[in-house]
Amino acid sequence: MNHEQREATPGRSPEQGGTSADELAYRLHQQELLAGFGVLALRTPDFMDLLQEATRLCAQGLHIRYCKAMEYLPDEDRFVVRAGVGWKPGTIGSMTGADLDSPTGYAFRRGEPVISSHLGDESHFRTPRMLAEHGIRRAINVPVATETSRYGVLEADSPAEGRFTEADLAFMQGFANLLGVALERRKTEEELRLAHARNEETLESISDAFYAVDRDWRFTYVNRRAAEWWRRRREDLIGKVYWDEFPEAVGSEAYEAHQLARKEQRTVHLETVSPILGHWVDVDIHPTAGGGCPCTSRMPPNGSGARWRCARPRNATGWRLRPLTTRSGTGISRATAFYGTRRLLRSSATGTGKPWVPGGSTTFIPMTASGS
Repeated sequence: MNHEQREATPGRSPEQGGTSADELAYRLHQQELLAGFGVLALRTPDFMDLLQEATRLCAQGLHIRYCKAMEYLPDEDRFVVRAGVGWKPGTIGSMTGADLDSPTGYAFRRGEPVISSHLGDESHFRTPRMLAEHGIRRAINVPVATETSRYGVLEADSPAEGRFTEADLAFMQGFANLLGVALERRKTEEELRLAHARNEETLESISDAFYAVDRDWRFTYVNRRAAEWWRRRREDLIGKVYWDEFPEAVGSEAYEAHQLARKEQRTVHLETVSPILGHWVDVDIHPTAGGGCPCTSRMPPNGSGARWRCARPRNATGWRLRPLTTRSGTGISRATAFYGTRRLLRSSATGTGKPWVPGGSTTFIPMTASGS
């Protein structure tokens, strides 16, 4: 059978001497192979493994022994064989020409598939040495490309007499298209990986403490400075619930600011005494559409007072919590605003200052000399 795989898979095409029933079984099997490869293309992270499987399945679906995938190397202006089945040892990794006189080079440079049914008698194409050494008489070459670039060529080869059909070409084109999608995905994933690495480098180099939580308040990221401030190991926090790990923060200004940011989907800025650290911090909370909350914390400038404001007005009346007076360690005010009960820390030089809170009231609570 000239090493062809006619007994390995169901059906035969009319070109292989099959009946109409054989043809139907042959095409249905090709569709099954292509559908299975589509699932594999979504799940396989290693592109080289995917290339190898594509050559194996193409050979199986076409009832042939030989198939290979080649990558174009611009600096060499040649192809390198990256994957294949049926070839002599040393073929994988070898180079072949990419000129227009070869079926492979023509398909790649023209960006269109090529069927060569009689390579030995071809006047348009030369027979590449690699094919001649294996007695190849007919071939299908299909470009593998993304929307922005061309990768190479997927090639099916046979030493048997006969011809490949347009249906066979469509079968090969399906594999080439899926390989192109996988390449695009790999490119996107690499871009995301590099962007993530750049972002992480930035977050690790800043002097601010930065952390992020998901919609369930579980830590998804904690930078070096935040871990230092909290005196906790990052790996011990990732995946854990913020309020379970720091129960002392529950009910604090920071806690309520997080809840407000999440509820109103607005950036909230807050200067307060951290219930975790015990000193003043300047906090920015940025809720995301997915329910997460990336946050930054820093030491406020010396002499800064406590203030809490929404980044944008809540409604058409445009209310906003105005900055309170500067702190001197003599007192705290508790304010109840029209939107609900919120605790606001404030210090006053005399203990008599009244912050502007629309629809609310303030109560002065003296502090001890130590400020506790």
